[in-house]
Amino acid sequence: MANQEHANIARQGAPVIQQWRKQNPGQTLDLDGADLTETYLNGSNFFNTNISHADLSHADLTDANFHGASLNRTCLCGTNLAGTTLTRCLLFQANLSQANLTRAYLAGADLTGAILTPTSMDLYAAKSLVPFRTINRRTRDLIVAALDTITVDD
Repeated sequence: MANQEHANIARQGAPVIQQWRKQNPGQTLDLDGADLTETYLNGSNFFNTNISHADLSHADLTDANFHGASLNRTCLCGTNLAGTTLTRCLLFQANLSQANLTRAYLAGADLTGAILTPTSMDLYAAKSLVPFRTINRRTRDLIVAALDTITVDD
């Protein structure tokens, strides 16, 4: 269960999260199971944060940092993750249906059992998943198929 104080801090957005991090060095937010539906968290820093079992559906997480964060079984349906850093992020059985992953960086992310269809993903995001070691065969096949539909502007 999420720490309610931490959930309230997160709902206030990036500046309040940044202020909390400065005042609490070495600590991380506990957002396990938090309801952050439709929140505006553009540019927020969730480095190494536990956000498992949370609801982030239809949230704006553009350019947020989730490096090393745990988003296992989190609902990210319809979430804007454009330009988001998801490196070494745990997304085990996360629901990313209808999420926007354009320009997202997913290197080292664990997408085992994640729901990725339909998802908007550009060539940059898809390439960052290579060599596909952390995703199952079905998910890999869906990404490879999606690469065939991507057009790259010169």
